[in-house]
Amino acid sequence: MPSEPFLSDVSLILLSITVCMAAYLKYFSRPSPLVHPLLLGKQSDLSATREKNQSGIYRNWATGHGSPLSLRPASSLKTVANIADIKCPQRFIYEIKISNDLLKLRANNVSKGLISLLSTSRTDKASKGILNLLPDGFDSLLLSIAMSLQPDVSHPLLTLSNPALFNHVVGLPVPPAVIVVSAKILKDVLGELAGAGYSNRTIVYAASSGVEQETSQIQEVVEMAKEYALKVVSWQEVEALGSAMKDTDRANSAKGEGPFAIQFWEDDEEKPQTSTVTHQNVTSGIASVLSLFPAHKRPSPATNDMVVSCIPLAQPVGITLALASIWSGAGFRTVDEEEWQEDQAQTEEKNGSISKRETVQLMNMLHPEKPSPTIVFLSTPMLVEWSSEIENGSHPYLPANIFRDAAKQHQLANIADGYVGRSGYLEKFYWKPLRLASLKKWAEKANMSARRGIKPEIEDKIRAVIVVGPTPSPRQLLSAQIHLSLPITRITTSLTSTSPLFISHFHDLQQLPPMSVPTTPTFNPREIAFTPKSSQSFQKGTTKNVDSVEWEDAAEEDPVLVGAHTGPPASNIEVLVRELDEDVFEETGDIEGVVWIRGPTVLGGTQDEKGWTKTALRTRVLKNGAFSMFPSRQAW
Repeated sequence: MPSEPFLSDVSLILLSITVCMAAYLKYFSRPSPLVHPLLLGKQSDLSATREKNQSGIYRNWATGHGSPLSLRPASSLKTVANIADIKCPQRFIYEIKISNDLLKLRANNVSKGLISLLSTSRTDKASKGILNLLPDGFDSLLLSIAMSLQPDVSHPLLTLSNPALFNHVVGLPVPPAVIVVSAKILKDVLGELAGAGYSNRTIVYAASSGVEQETSQIQEVVEMAKEYALKVVSWQEVEALGSAMKDTDRANSAKGEGPFAIQFWEDDEEKPQTSTVTHQNVTSGIASVLSLFPAHKRPSPATNDMVVSCIPLAQPVGITLALASIWSGAGFRTVDEEEWQEDQAQTEEKNGSISKRETVQLMNMLHPEKPSPTIVFLSTPMLVEWSSEIENGSHPYLPANIFRDAAKQHQLANIADGYVGRSGYLEKFYWKPLRLASLKKWAEKANMSARRGIKPEIEDKIRAVIVVGPTPSPRQLLSAQIHLSLPITRITTSLTSTSPLFISHFHDLQQLPPMSVPTTPTFNPREIAFTPKSSQSFQKGTTKNVDSVEWEDAAEEDPVLVGAHTGPPASNIEVLVRELDEDVFEETGDIEGVVWIRGPTVLGGTQDEKGWTKTALRTRVLKNGAFSMFPSRQAW
C-alpha cells in the first residue's frame, strides 16, 4: 500500500496547484484583444511625394492610394431619393413608427405639394429655394428626403447651421420662395419678414411635438400675413395637396446631378459662407458613416437598432447620419434641444456638474417613453458627465463597494490587453447595477425622476458609443471605457463635409500620452479643454474655459492638453497638412499644421484650384498615422 504523504509532499502539491493557477491566470484566462495590434500599428497611407511646407497626402490605410474613393455604400443607392427603397419592418423615426414604404409615400406627397404650391402661389419669380427653419424632428427629416425627389434643382433646400444666419439668407439677391417653420416661431418669423418689407413669400408651418396651437391664434397669424402679401399654409395642407395629385414615383425621376441643397454656415471668423450639397456628397457620406462600424456592428433592423445623435440635422454630418440609419433599416432620433431649454428655465444648475445642458440631453437620450438607444453619438461633455456620475455613484448593495478598486483594476488589465466588454461576473454583479443606480440618482439630481422613470434595460441595450467633436483627454477616455464597459469611438467632423474627416478604429483601446498645445497658434480656441486634476488614476478631470483669455496666457497658466487621438482619415477622404510647424518637425519629427481635405464628401464651393478645402482644424500626426486635434471653434 502506498504510504501516507508527508508534510513536504503536501507542500509540494499545494505549490504545484498554485503554480498551475498562476500560469492559468497569466496566460490562459486573459481575454483576446478585440482587434489585432498590427492593424493599429499603421493606420494611414502616406503618399511618396510632397510639396514644400506641406505634408504628403494621407489616406486611410484600408483604402490606400491605389484605390478609388467610394461614392456610395451600394450600387442601389444612386441618389438620396433611393434612401427608402430597401424593404424593412416598421421602426421609430423620432416619435413616429413607420416603414420605408410609408416614409417614401409621405416624402413623395410633400415633394409634390411643395412644387405645386410654388407653381400656384404669387411667389416672386426671382425667389428660389425652400428655407428649412424646422427644429430637429421627423418633419425636418421628411423635408430633406422630399427635396431630394425633385426632378430638377430649380428650388433647392436651404439649411442654416446657425439660426442667426436667417437675416443673411432672406436678404440675399435671390431670397427663398418658401420658408418652413415650426408653429412656435411662426409669428416671430412673420414679424421679421413684415418688418423688413418682404412680400410674396409662402410660409409653411408644422405643429411642434406636444404643442397644440389654438385655431384662433393660427387664424390671427394668417390674417396678419395677408396684410403683407404673405401666404401661410399648414404642413398638413402641403401633404394633402401632394396626395391629391397624380401618384407618380418621383424617386425614379430625380436626377443625381447638380446640388439639391445649399448649406449656409459660418467660418472660423464668423463670416457667412455658402456650400452646395449634391447627391454624391450624401451617398458617399453614408458610405463613410457606415465604415466606422465593423460589418457585424452596423445599424440593422435585425438587432432593432435605434441611433440617437447629438449632431443637429442642420449640419451636413447630422443629416447624413440620419439618412444612413434609415437606409440601414434602423430607427433614428436626435437629442431634443428645445426640451433642454424648457427644463433649464425650470431647474437650477447643479454645482459639480459640467453643464445642466449635458445632464438633460443624456436623460432625454435615455427617456423611458422613447425607444431605447443602441448606438449613441455623444459630445465629450456628455460622455464625461455620464462617466463621472457612474464613478462617483454608490453601488446599490453597499458591501459591493469594497470591490470597487478590484473591479477597476480588472477592467484596466483587460483594456491593457485590448479588451473591454459587457460580459462576465463582474459586469453582471457589479458594473451593471452600479450604472443603473447612478442613472436613477442622476435623474433625481436633475429633478426629472417624477416624470422620467428609468428602466433597467435602457442603458443595458447600448452597444456602441461614438464621441463627436473635440475628443476627451486620454484619462477621461480611459475612465469612460472602464465605467461604461464599452470601447469609445472618436470622430472629427466639419461643416464642409457630409462625412466625418477622421474616424478612430471601432475597437481601438490604445492609451497614448497627451501632448501640450503650441503657445502661438494661428486661431483663437473657444472650446472647453479638459486637464487632469491630479496624477491619480481614474481621477475626474476639471474644466477650464479658455474663450476669454489669449492662448499664450492660458498656456503659461495651465497648458491645455490635446485630447485622445481621433484616428486616421475616413475611408473616402484625403487629408493634407499645410502650414507646417518646422520647429516641431525638427524637434520631434512630427507633422503639425492645418488640415485640408479633398474627396467626394466635401461640399462644393469651398475648394481651391487643386480641389482642396481648408478646415478650421489644426492637427498633429502621430507615428502610427492617427491624428490628434488641437482645440478649435469649428469642432463639429
